Amino acid sequence: MIDEAEGVCLFLTQPGEMVGQLAVLTGEPLIFTIKANRDCIFLKISTSDFYEIMREQPSVVLSVAHTVAARMSPFVRQMDFAIDWMAVEAGRALYSQGNKSDCTYIVLNGRLRSVIQKGSGKKELVREYGRGDLIGVVEALTRQP
Repeated sequence: MIDEAEGVCLFLTQPGEMVGQLAVLTGEPLIFTIKANRDCIFLKISTSDFYEIMREQPSVVLSVAHTVAARMSPFVRQMDFAIDWMAVEAGRALYSQGNKSDCTYIVLNGRLRSVIQKGSGKKELVREYGRGDLIGVVEALTRQP
């Protein structure tokens, strides 16, 4: 769970299964902790070695992607088709006050600030958003700017 101290078991890995492949494919850090629930022996493949294997055997990518997709819930797999991945440079606006709201945003990495410009021209910080936060849900559902 993001920003939670209490651990939740997301999945169990069986002999011969892989973990951490999404982080290797995307270059993003792991979003969960992997713990052994009993003594085990495992094989560790570095990112550079994995990329070398992919260069020699490109079909490996499909196999790895399949294992990632199999662990995702059906809801997440369906949502992926509706998602537009965006990157916003520091200091740039995601959207501006008064814009028509037609979507919701989920912060995957970094921080965003919500700022309101008052009638006097002064800007006021409303809230900061971080990893896992949703932005614009109420506005999109109510079709308000």
